[in-house]
This record gives sequence, structure tokens and C-alpha cells, in this order.
Amino acid sequence: MATIKRSLQFLFGAEKIGYLRNIRKVYCKNDSLACISSLDSEGRCFVLGAADYGNLGDIAISYAQERFLSSFFHDVFEIQTGHFWEHYRALKKRIRSSDLIVLQGGGNMGDLYEWFEIERCEIISLFPNNPIIIFPQTIDYRQTDRLLLQYSQKTYAKHGRTLHIAAREQRSYVKMKAIYSNNDVVVVPDIVLSLGKDKLFSEAKETAQNKILLCIRNDHEKADLTHQLTEVDQYALLHGIPIGRTDTVIDTGYIPMNKRYEYLSELVRNFRSARLVVTDRLHGMVIAALAGVPCLALSNSNGKVEGVYQWLDSEPNYVRFAGGGVSVTPIIEELLRLGMQSRDVYPADHINSQFAPLTSIIGSLS
Repeated sequence: MATIKRSLQFLFGAEKIGYLRNIRKVYCKNDSLACISSLDSEGRCFVLGAADYGNLGDIAISYAQERFLSSFFHDVFEIQTGHFWEHYRALKKRIRSSDLIVLQGGGNMGDLYEWFEIERCEIISLFPNNPIIIFPQTIDYRQTDRLLLQYSQKTYAKHGRTLHIAAREQRSYVKMKAIYSNNDVVVVPDIVLSLGKDKLFSEAKETAQNKILLCIRNDHEKADLTHQLTEVDQYALLHGIPIGRTDTVIDTGYIPMNKRYEYLSELVRNFRSARLVVTDRLHGMVIAALAGVPCLALSNSNGKVEGVYQWLDSEPNYVRFAGGGVSVTPIIEELLRLGMQSRDVYPADHINSQFAPLTSIIGSLS
């Protein structure tokens, strides 16, 4: 039955099925987007699908996107994920063909997080005349059932070269170029890496304690880290260093836009309270790098941590990646000797220069 429903969804179009499934939301009488009329007549940007849930990595992406786009546009208007259909009529009424639509970056392009890919396809289908940019993403299709992949390929192709897709690592770039050959595909860093000069990190005042902080995932993106984490435990026990535990995913159902900074600030302070962060979370590594905290980054199941690490491989030296089977004890010793870094050590100018393909696209559209 589930396969039949999926087939029908892709046969008739995700946007048509989405419309019917959300018909009550579509026809609610509250027009909460009347303020769009007061936005600048030129240079308008709409971010659709921004994060509003307890994954602080995705919240950091939404925060970074807004900061990045604000340097190009006077008005950046956001609709958070899951709220598209209740604003659909207002958006169709007020978005002009010259307006830029930006879709959330992250690691949800694929069948691991099918709902996000379907929402993305709905939006692309419903705004065929607008330039659209998918912010830096990882692509990961795993299922033998290729219906979603084929559907997204067909949907993206219809939009042609006015659909711009940014990959955040080389592996995804190669796959996207092959799958979405009708579209414009570029490769740039994860957008959170653009926050090197942001006040989020300059205002974080926290003294490092004598502890190692583990930020390890426990979901379907988890790799087998048994031996490496055992090494961490043994090193900490031998040298009398306490181990703390945290995560970039927290138990909260909704994070409004005006609370992003508060949640992210707390995460940064938490990281800066440790001498070393050990993580297999991509944004665990990224936040540590931006905060100047020595970080041992480990593999996850789809290689995105290693892929994004390549942007940091030459510098800074306080972030190190250890692939599966690599002994981490000597890396731990080296990182602990380095200690907390000044925020000036993060190579912000160098990293920001790597966003040139994306800034070029936005510049041509703003």
C-alpha cells in the first residue's frame, strides 16, 4: 500500500498531492504575509523550508543563510519548513518572477529524509519561473526503490539552468552533476563555515575546563566508532580527564527564528567549556572550528563529515579528521597540547573566498 501511495504521488505530482493533503491549511483565512507588500520593490529574497526544529546544526544553517543573504538583499523573508502550505496562496499572490527563492541547505537531499526532498520538489514545481538556489547540500540516496530519485531528477530538470544547486563536498558535487545535468551545479563549503566573523563566536566568553566533550550521534547516520571511542575513554581514564557528553540535536519540538541566536550561543559556550571536542556530527566539527575549540572529527555513515573537513584540511590545525581504523590517541595528545585558540586563528577570509561560485550566482540575481 505504501508503494502504491508513493507511486501515485510521483505520478500525479508531489505538488498536487501536497495541495490536496493540506487543503485546510491552504484555505485558512489568515493572511499572515501581508507584510510582503511592504518589502522592497526590487531585490527580494524568499527562504523556504528554513529549520524550526531541534537539530541545532540545521538551525545554524538557517542562521548562516540569513546572515549570508542579508549582505545581498535588503529584505530576506523566511518560511520555516512544514509551514509552506499554510502560506501557499499568499506566496503565489505576492512572489514575482524576478524574486529569488532559496531552499534550505543541509544534509537532507535524498531518501534518508524523504519528507524534505518532497517539500523541495513541491516548491520547485510550484514556482517554475523563479530563479531558485538550493543552498549547500549533501546528496545521499540509498534505497533500491528509485522512485524518489527519478521524480526529483525529473522535477529539477523541468526548471532548467535557473535552478542552481550547491554541493558542500566534492562527493556530492560529482553525484549532483551526473544526476541533475540540466541544472547549474556548483561546489562550495557548508554555509555555516561562512560565520567566521560573526558575533555568535566573538561574544562567547567561556573558560575551558579540564574535560573532553563527546558529541556523538546515535541514528542511522552513525558509523562504527567502537575502537576509536574506546581509545578516547582509555586516554581520558589514564590521564584523569573527565568526559562530558552533549549533542547538536536537542529535545525540543520548535525553535522560532528569534530564538536561533540564543540556542546557538548556548551550544558555542558548551563547546568552549571543553579542552577537546570529539564528534561525528558535521556541525559539531564546524561549530568547534568556528569557536576555536580543538576538535577530533570522526566518520559518519555517508562521508559528509570527511567531505566538509576537506575545506578545513590545510588550516586550522586545531581541527583534525580521523577516518575509520585510524588510531586517535596521538591526535588527542596533539590537540590537547594546542589548547583553546583565538578566534583570529580561524581562516575566515580564506574560507569565505571559497563561496565565490555561490556569491557570483546571487550577485547576478540580486
